[in-house]
Amino acid sequence: MDLIERCIRLFGWVDIHSDKSSALQKSDNADSFFEIPFIRMHGISDNLLLKMGKRTFDFAASLIGILLLSPIYIGTALSIKLTTPGPVFYTKERVGKNGKTFAFYKFRSMAVGADQDESRNEKIKDFIQNQQEGEMLSKVVNTAYVTPVGKFIRKWAIDELPQLFNVLKGDMALVGPRPVPPAEYEHEDEWHQRRFRIPPGCTGLWKLYASKDGVTFNDTVLYDIYYSRNMSPAMDLMVIFGTIWVILTGRADG
Repeated sequence: MDLIERCIRLFGWVDIHSDKSSALQKSDNADSFFEIPFIRMHGISDNLLLKMGKRTFDFAASLIGILLLSPIYIGTALSIKLTTPGPVFYTKERVGKNGKTFAFYKFRSMAVGADQDESRNEKIKDFIQNQQEGEMLSKVVNTAYVTPVGKFIRKWAIDELPQLFNVLKGDMALVGPRPVPPAEYEHEDEWHQRRFRIPPGCTGLWKLYASKDGVTFNDTVLYDIYYSRNMSPAMDLMVIFGTIWVILTGRADG
């Protein structure tokens, strides 16, 4: 990444091929020479109009989404409150733009205290180590703690809907890198952390491709970095509609 960024500073863009670039070989603008994929990377845009347009769209879309989905918000909140003891929302710190943390909102889908489970903490440590070594991507979830309502709302990504309030506040964007806990962020390599030079997103390229066979943590980081260097309104719409399809096909919790 250091070499890539030096080339970008000199020339404005660079075409890349490496053992990791194959994760993006199906990208819309990937050129192929002798069946070898090359991915064009730019610097992170300083275009004020692009940033203002993205923020305006995110704010308006999240506000409209909250209003239109308000019956689902109310129904989900009542279902959680009436079936399991504890709060309706699960609020934890996540890493945002430039490594700053923020309060991250979700509907609670697991029993209270699930995040304090010692076996889960050990799994997280193993996950952090394995992801650095190129293991396949997987979630760290003890299904024994998932409530009946939680199982349903996770399958259809309803537990993620409160993140629209994070978007309204400006902590997140609709499309961006996957937000991660501080403990996970601190154990990542420096090149992994560079994806947070833009705000994290409710969804992203990582969401569309994470469920594919053979996708590693490093691949998803590369998706995030690629997005940060090539983001556009058209790509945002592609990711948003792609995510809707992932949800409708029941793969949101994959």
